[in-house]
Amino acid sequence: MKESLLILANVRQVDYKSDIYIFQNSRMMLLIVILALTCIGSSLAVECVDKNQNCSSWAVNWECKKNPNFMDVNCRKSCGKCDHVPCVNNNINCSMWAVKGECKANPKYMAINCGKACGICDNVECVNKNVSCSKWAVRGECKANPDYMVNNCRKACGICPGVACVNKNDSCSKWAVKGECKANPDYMVINCRKACGICSDVECVNKNENCSRWALKGECTTNPNFMLDNCRKACGLCAEVAGLSFTADDYVINECLPLHLKCTLTAEGEKLSSSLQFMYIKHDQAGVIATVADGATITINPNVGLGQAKGEISEKLGSFIELAWKNPTRQQAGSYLCLAQFKKADGKEVVLTSNLSVEFEQCCDDVGGN
Repeated sequence: MKESLLILANVRQVDYKSDIYIFQNSRMMLLIVILALTCIGSSLAVECVDKNQNCSSWAVNWECKKNPNFMDVNCRKSCGKCDHVPCVNNNINCSMWAVKGECKANPKYMAINCGKACGICDNVECVNKNVSCSKWAVRGECKANPDYMVNNCRKACGICPGVACVNKNDSCSKWAVKGECKANPDYMVINCRKACGICSDVECVNKNENCSRWALKGECTTNPNFMLDNCRKACGLCAEVAGLSFTADDYVINECLPLHLKCTLTAEGEKLSSSLQFMYIKHDQAGVIATVADGATITINPNVGLGQAKGEISEKLGSFIELAWKNPTRQQAGSYLCLAQFKKADGKEVVLTSNLSVEFEQCCDDVGGN
């Protein structure tokens, strides 16, 4: 009993007023600490600004991904690193502007308003999501269908870091005029972007009034480096036009039969007969074989050394040019280019091309002809 009294004697009697004061005071101190930490946090918060006037240019050149240690600190706004700034396209034309090269030409606007299209977002990968991306790119789909292509074929369209508009092989121009951009797009899109005209700054124009004449003389093949830079339109290296098609059939001759080459131009909702300026078929070794100008009669080049040929223009299936050899020889084998140039109702000139090849298993000159 004495021991119990001793224990109780050591227990302090509760002072309600004092304890309540201490409790309330502790709550007040805790609130003050929380407010202080909030203020300190606000003062230490990273501002959503660009600390350098070149941030936008660096961002659209993909420095955000190539040099993140510097860019994340100094160019937060352009790199889309601000929590309250989503990486989106603020304009429906962003994709179209991106494939036209506006990300680099107008970086301050594009980095802020078209970050997704310009590939500044962290979640934007530089890949082709479809096996046909390269083929579509050389057909001009990057510009014709930018919304789809920017999202699904970014690599083929060249909207990626490190994708320069250059030719990586000295033969790119030569391959381009032979039709390799369309025949072998997977290789050409990666290695011959400039020659294939996939770059945003490559215009499909003739820079010299003599371009068409030079093209008809075969300069696209004999002098491809100059012609691709100065006469891309005349050489038929422009993107295809939506709603139009220009086709040519490949031939493999297994016996001594007449050889027919036919190139057909068709269009949806376009009347081409009155606006067709000229069409021609050209052999990769012998130059232009036959030409039709303004829908008139066909002109055969007598100096091509490819035997007798004839052709005509018809409007039954659009417009087409056709050549025929009664007794073909191995001289007719090889690659051909069909080209058509016409003027649309709005006055815009359009050039379409198509390639065909001729191979012989057996030919008339193998059996002496007849």
